[in-house]
Amino acid sequence: MTAYAKLQTLNWQADRLLVDDLLFKLVLSADDQDAIWKESPHFQLYKPRELVEQYGETLQTYGLAPQNILELGLYDGGSLVLWHWLFQPEKIVGVDIVSSGDSKYFRQYKDEHQLKDKLKTYWGVDQKDGEALRQIVAENFKTDLDLIIDDASHYYEETKASFETLYPLLKPGGLYIIEDWQWSHWQEFQSHDYFKDKASLTKLLGELIAWTGSKDACAPKTITVYSRMLVVERGAQEPPSNFRLAFK
Repeated sequence: MTAYAKLQTLNWQADRLLVDDLLFKLVLSADDQDAIWKESPHFQLYKPRELVEQYGETLQTYGLAPQNILELGLYDGGSLVLWHWLFQPEKIVGVDIVSSGDSKYFRQYKDEHQLKDKLKTYWGVDQKDGEALRQIVAENFKTDLDLIIDDASHYYEETKASFETLYPLLKPGGLYIIEDWQWSHWQEFQSHDYFKDKASLTKLLGELIAWTGSKDACAPKTITVYSRMLVVERGAQEPPSNFRLAFK
């Protein structure tokens, strides 16, 4: 079954997502007082159905079948498990700035599917730390990355820094996805303490679109803008290792 076909089998409910025998709590719509969340092992998923369905549209558009995946931003690892179930990649690695470590439910999933060397997490890693990110990629992937997902800070400076570090490590035709770029245009987030005094991610979106339309040979082949995520397709020309998003 293709990844797109598998997406169509997802069992979405009001406050949860059921994937085979796995339970995902939809954090944005679930009630923390519901007894099931205290009694049943589960992952917490911060990705709403609309966003996951936009991944489905991306699958159709780009024929996505990634074998080497890196995700920035983990929470409890639920999204890594969802991507592993969907794509069955050769290797998937996630990093997060917090140091909470793998949950019991996550460890159980790894053990049951014998994924010790195929599904790895790195905790306490800042997405701005280019040296740490490059080392993690070098240690885990024998070839260039097929898919990079940024669901980390959603801050402009940090997101741009990790893009500049990781984009050169993406293979030609590979995809770099930045989630939740739209937060500064949503009233409920404009006054949120987490985003207070932070530059809008729309600034980075504009820079990436402008770069795509420039004469830079290393510019992306395409950019697709969805309401909840941005998809950047790497072009054929390899960016320099000291790549910076600056062009005329």
